[in-house]
Amino acid sequence: MKKTIIWVLLAIMSLTFVGLVIIQFRYILQMSQLMERQFDTNVQRSLYQVSRDLEEAEATKYLKQEMGTEGISHLLKSPLAALTDSIQTVQDTLDTTSLQSEPKVSISGASSSIQATSQMYQNRFADAFLHTKKVVDVVAWRWMRDAITEDIAQRINMDLLSAMIQEEFSNNSVTIPYYFKITDRKGKMIYQSTDSDITQSDNSGFTQRLFPNDPANAHEAFLTVYFPTKKSMLLNSMTLLFPWAILSLILLLSCVLSIILIFRQRRLNEIKNDFVSNMTHELKTPVSTISLAAQMLGDPSVSKTTDTLKYYTRVIVDETKRLSFHIEKVLQMSTFERGNGNLKLTETDVNELLNMILDNFWVKVHAKHGQLRTEIQATDPFVLVDETHFTNVLYNLMDNAVKYTPSNLVLTVKTWNEKGNMCISIQDNGVGIKKEYQKRIFDKFFRVPTGNVHNVKGFGLGLAYVKQIIDAHHGTIKVESEVNIGTKFIITLPTLKNN
Repeated sequence: MKKTIIWVLLAIMSLTFVGLVIIQFRYILQMSQLMERQFDTNVQRSLYQVSRDLEEAEATKYLKQEMGTEGISHLLKSPLAALTDSIQTVQDTLDTTSLQSEPKVSISGASSSIQATSQMYQNRFADAFLHTKKVVDVVAWRWMRDAITEDIAQRINMDLLSAMIQEEFSNNSVTIPYYFKITDRKGKMIYQSTDSDITQSDNSGFTQRLFPNDPANAHEAFLTVYFPTKKSMLLNSMTLLFPWAILSLILLLSCVLSIILIFRQRRLNEIKNDFVSNMTHELKTPVSTISLAAQMLGDPSVSKTTDTLKYYTRVIVDETKRLSFHIEKVLQMSTFERGNGNLKLTETDVNELLNMILDNFWVKVHAKHGQLRTEIQATDPFVLVDETHFTNVLYNLMDNAVKYTPSNLVLTVKTWNEKGNMCISIQDNGVGIKKEYQKRIFDKFFRVPTGNVHNVKGFGLGLAYVKQIIDAHHGTIKVESEVNIGTKFIITLPTLKNN
């Protein structure tokens, strides 16, 4: 898959995901705002009704003081009762008149009687209405007089107010906990409910003026109700938010994982192509050499002296070993990747092993006209290692130092102890490795672009093999490198004391 297609796919997935998140977020935000407005409306409606009920309760109190309970009942129903009695009386009169059978009763006489009766009851109704109006005027005057002088705390029955608030909230489906307080126009506290547990600095309450119809010079009072759990209630009501968030997170992770896998697959495909190309060249050379040597041995025109036979035989043997080495390296990597690589750990003196390797390796350094410097200073050199594989690790690192140092090779090998571990460093003064490649040099099949040293062949398996062997020994390996200055590999292994 082309890189451009991958980036276009990534852009489409990103825009789609961002669009879905924005739409869902706006929907949830609007739902939250709608629920909050509905809640606020219910609370304000309840408080307004409480204010009206409180005025009616105070009016009833003054009427009781003026007329008593029975008088109030009679006062409230007397005009209506008078009118009802008048209508009933007129109806009875009409019924009586219609039932009389004497032909001597004149129609004009009956009509006159009905009119008189109606006029009488109208007069009674007017008298009752005037009396009621007079009583109400007296009560209203006393009410206005007391409202101006009487303290708010004396005008309000707090238990009754609490019951009113509770009833109205229940009628308007406001069921969460609350507390309230009453203050004057200057904010001075008049009353606070006993179950309040929030500081007075809370300014998120709902306020309603009590007795809004009082005269302008009367004492003003304001009822303020607070809901400590309002935010929690709104959050709990949005139950769809959490599944949506989880599904969005899963979708995001799936998209990210898909993109990572696509890029990784693309990189592995490139590495595979490079590996096939390198393997073709690496295997072609020894095969060609063996084929050529075999042809020379079979050519009758070539003299078959002892020295000639020995030469071609040596060439065939050397190239066969080289071919076997490449195949063995690939097989070893495959074995360790499957987890079937068995190490034969033995107690080994790394200082002694390293001196033996350096004695054999000095020939390669000398052939390149280089220098070999050693600082074998580890005082506790005993570790558990597989001697064969660990020897291959050290050979690989030193062989790379020779390959990637074009001239004036200086190979420095050191050992020391640090925090109970055995440390080995192998340093050269070669071409170095750029920082952007240093994290990838231990990847299988990866080869660093090295500018002027394209003649160095390989599969890109050497350092990957080194990393796997060191990990299998529960050790670490890190690289320090600068371009055109050199490279240092540092191996750290636990000593026997730390195992």
